Amino acid sequence: MKKLLLSFSALLALVVCVSPLQAEDAMQAPTNTEPVSFYDKVIKMRFNVIDEGNATVAVAKRKSGDVGFLESLYYEGDIALPNKVEYNNKTYHVVAIADSAFYNCKDLTSITFNQGLETIGRNAFEFCTSLDDDIRLSGAIKEIGYLAFNNCVKLASINIGKQVTTIHDGAFAKTGCPVTLDADNPNFMQTDFIIFQPKEGRLIYLDPQATTLQMPANISIIGDYAAANCRKLETLNLHEGIKKIGYQAFVACYGLSSFELPASLEEIGEAAFKYTIRLQSIKVADGSTHFKVENKALLTADGKQLLAYPTALQDDEVKIPDGVEVIGEGTFASTVIKKVTFPESLKEVGASAFHQCANLTEVNLPDATKKIGTQAFALCEKLRKLHVGPNVEQIGKYCFFMDTALLQLYFNCMTPPYIPSTVMGCFSSESEKNGTLYVPVGALEAYKSNDEYNGFKNIVEHDFTSAALVQQETPFAVSVVNGELSIAVSAPSAITIFTLDGANVWQAVVNSTETVSLPAGIYIIKGENSSKKVVVY
Repeated sequence: MKKLLLSFSALLALVVCVSPLQAEDAMQAPTNTEPVSFYDKVIKMRFNVIDEGNATVAVAKRKSGDVGFLESLYYEGDIALPNKVEYNNKTYHVVAIADSAFYNCKDLTSITFNQGLETIGRNAFEFCTSLDDDIRLSGAIKEIGYLAFNNCVKLASINIGKQVTTIHDGAFAKTGCPVTLDADNPNFMQTDFIIFQPKEGRLIYLDPQATTLQMPANISIIGDYAAANCRKLETLNLHEGIKKIGYQAFVACYGLSSFELPASLEEIGEAAFKYTIRLQSIKVADGSTHFKVENKALLTADGKQLLAYPTALQDDEVKIPDGVEVIGEGTFASTVIKKVTFPESLKEVGASAFHQCANLTEVNLPDATKKIGTQAFALCEKLRKLHVGPNVEQIGKYCFFMDTALLQLYFNCMTPPYIPSTVMGCFSSESEKNGTLYVPVGALEAYKSNDEYNGFKNIVEHDFTSAALVQQETPFAVSVVNGELSIAVSAPSAITIFTLDGANVWQAVVNSTETVSLPAGIYIIKGENSSKKVVVY
């Protein structure tokens, strides 16, 4: 696979952030249809024309060519928005901040809103991690977009003025700062730790210091990201009347150990309970017609979608209930499971479904599976063997990122599954260098000519119709001849050599025999199901 060389610091940033998906998203903001725009070279700011007749514009993100070769496209430092701007002998009024205008401007430290500003677009300041202002949404500001200030982690505070009429979901998600509402605002209410929209019955924001979520009875919708990163939240009181829980509504609520869903609930967004690492039990109230719990997992009532699992359970093995077709986003992320039994009905593994399952050793996906989501098995550091069925059509970005022990990959697909091209690729460099990709007879050239697979040094044809399936235990023999270690296997097997101190000195998939030169000493030779101790003289 074609990859770009990254500096050590860039690679470290991906690992520290845990999620390479977030790292890539931070490099490429959401895109929209290109509006008419112009660049003011004096104030070094780009504007999108909103209405030519009314001469209104929105501040927009800069484009390639707007700045010099050594200058950043991202806005930096202290920014003050102008009230007016001149272009082609015409005066335009600045009334909005466009979607993603300041997205990922990590060196933006403060923002001063102009008097005529009415709208802050979606993702407008997302990932502005150095923005440390007290944000005052006052003056003429009426609308705050979806995820507008998401992950602005250094904000000191946010105040919502009395004139604000619209706040979209996730507007203040993962900021971690106090959010207050002007008491004279007629459109929203603030009580205890929550801000909500009474007319819609929608919870917008839960203060991250809250330990209990207790909502007024008229709230029926918990918005996207409403309680995201509320790590102190321990008690979740979900009353009858709640109909919807939004996308990532309770993501990373580390203190949450149990909850019961009311019978009135009709919809749960993807990843609603992702990374609830202390979650031990899930219950559904009697009378629910939309959800149920089976094998400890939260499912839709028809049993086709798995939505959540008690992450804190110390289960070595998990059996996905029969009939499940979709495993939802982040469902088993960060669990301690070692083995998963998938049902024959499984069609899709969602994004991050098994992200950072550090003890997972083997994945055997059934023939019905068609899609594996972004980061689905990323950071599974002990994953050694993967079997992909014949109907997989798509594998998401970074799916096996940093799975350094993954040396046996069986792809029973005549056509290589589509993988989006990314900077870091889908597989680890260890997998590509030391592992073996097994493909069906007749498919070898298709994989070798595909940029997302041709990084593998070893791609070999395999008879998937053989009775000797990949799950078979593979014994191995070891001998020392003239100071060299000789390893022989009866079928392809992942072999790792350790010193007595536990240092990994060699690993590869051995297809038949392999000779390894090692310094004199005592070594542990580990196969898939057994290990041997040998002395090299």
